[in-house]
Amino acid sequence: MSKSKEERFLDKATDRIMREKIGEKREKKIDDFGKIVQEYGNFYFPKKGDITEAKVVQTNKEGILMDIGAKSEGFMPWEELTAKREQPPQPGKSMQVYISEKSEKGQLLLSEREADFRLSWAKFEEAFKQNESIVVKVKKIVKGGLLASLNSLNAFIPASHISLNKGDNLKEFIGRDISVRVIKLEKNLKNIVLSRKLFLLEEKEKRKEKTLASLEEGKIVAGRVSSITKFGIFVNLGGIDGLIYPENLSWEWVKNPQDLLSRGDEIKVKVLKLDKERGKISLGLKQTKPDPWKKLLQKYKVGDIVSGKVQQITNFGVFVNLASGIDGLIHISELDKEYVPHPEKVTSIGKDVKAEIVEIDEKKRRIRLSVRRLIKTKKETKKKEKEEKINSLPSFEEDGIVIGDFIEEKMKEKLKKGF
Repeated sequence: MSKSKEERFLDKATDRIMREKIGEKREKKIDDFGKIVQEYGNFYFPKKGDITEAKVVQTNKEGILMDIGAKSEGFMPWEELTAKREQPPQPGKSMQVYISEKSEKGQLLLSEREADFRLSWAKFEEAFKQNESIVVKVKKIVKGGLLASLNSLNAFIPASHISLNKGDNLKEFIGRDISVRVIKLEKNLKNIVLSRKLFLLEEKEKRKEKTLASLEEGKIVAGRVSSITKFGIFVNLGGIDGLIYPENLSWEWVKNPQDLLSRGDEIKVKVLKLDKERGKISLGLKQTKPDPWKKLLQKYKVGDIVSGKVQQITNFGVFVNLASGIDGLIHISELDKEYVPHPEKVTSIGKDVKAEIVEIDEKKRRIRLSVRRLIKTKKETKKKEKEEKINSLPSFEEDGIVIGDFIEEKMKEKLKKGF
């Protein structure tokens, strides 16, 4: 019996709905399977040569049973621990381990010591390839230098590569964390050679470039005295030294720079000359203090009488200290009214001297003095004073009659003899 049109339509609709439901179930199964495959793909299966994180499950006399994931357990003998511990690691503690091999029972054997070595070596290797510094801890003094370590991996620092300064006490470095550069790496021999000196030189060069960029002539900067020589004092400004020549140390005469400053002193200096290309810096210490010349120019002029102590004696004359940082020269020809064969014949260092200012050279910052001129000035002044006193004497008159030139002259002669 044939189906009606309505029945055929219902059958088609029912068939379509059934196919859709079957399709949805199939797609759901595919999705579920895909998730399983994805989870499987992300699943970690430990294998020999891997370094992985493991947790302590339990310990026994032989070693430590550890959970390494993937529902797998491995075993680590006590000798494979990085360092001896006062107490065995507690269950649940995590550590990095190296999977070395399988035991006869098929159990994975683990080593914290090998993992530490490989991880530390990788850090040294990366620092060596990238020309970067690495931090190590100094353990002890050994023949020819220091022994340092990164975790359990030891490295050698030659004595010549420990510092920029010679004669540093190696004991001061024991127990310290220091930055170094890797200069030699031999994995087969487990040989690592480090240099702290190279690291310090690189850091110094960086500071030098930064300091030079910030400097300019006339600027006052802070520094530390690094060394003292006969020809000046070197001041560390930060990665680079500047030099203070003796004439720029003080407004006063300095016989020995060591009498003024000591190594390590922190001072402020003025940049006098700067050559960035050559890295040359000329500094001044006295230029950071008031100039005594300005005060002197306000106080004295040519012709004034000054006094001071003999500061220095030379073949051509003597220098007399007039004020802090100011010396005047008395030429040998100006030391006395008579001929002087050598300054030491008429004076000595420390002796008080009075002299007349005969010249002030503001540009050259020089003062010339004269004792001979002072003697002459005093003599002329005394003579003038006598004449003024004589000329001030009254004339003698009696009843309007002048006693006479004769009597007046006689009186003047007597008066002159009295002075």
